[in-house]
Amino acid sequence: MHVVANDVAAGIHPGTFDFVCVNAPWVPAHRADGRIYSQGGETGFELPRRFILEGTELLAPNGIFIALCAELAFLDGTNALRDLIEDFEHKGFTTLIEPTSAPHPFHAAAAGTAETLPGLESARHVTVVMQRKAQ
Repeated sequence: MHVVANDVAAGIHPGTFDFVCVNAPWVPAHRADGRIYSQGGETGFELPRRFILEGTELLAPNGIFIALCAELAFLDGTNALRDLIEDFEHKGFTTLIEPTSAPHPFHAAAAGTAETLPGLESARHVTVVMQRKAQ
């Protein structure tokens, strides 16, 4: 087994890994405690999205990708994680989004979340599992 620590997929050849697992920062930057590793972007999904997009490119045929992140659903029906996963399903990936036992992702920082993420209907911590189809 080889473990690689890297800036997502920078400098790594696509299709070379059987297994990729990430726990990208998913706390919205405005809710983060100042530590760079806790800042997932404006909504908290921007950095996990990058990890999912680039991390899955590293998978060999039948390779498995796992990510921990927050799933954010908005009143207007927007759910960026679900939309992204649907795109992968159309590309032939097998996908699963499974809630974790972690508490509400923004529970500790709930005050002000409605103002900083207007229209947020729900948020939950999830595990995303995807398998690249065999070629």
